[in-house]
Amino acid sequence: MFWGVGIRRIMAGVPQILRPSFTASILGLKDPAADKIVAELGYAMSRSVLPAP
Repeated sequence: MFWGVGIRRIMAGVPQILRPSFTASILGLKDPAADKIVAELGYAMSRSVLPAP
């Protein structure tokens, strides 16, 4: 179960990092500055499942 949750969070985070404007458009955010916030959320989501260094 934990493995599946981790993979799902990584697979959700990577597109947010690579194409933040797509995710922002789904959320209805029109401001170009929102892309930075969406990308940061993608980093946080992907990083949360990786072990600490």
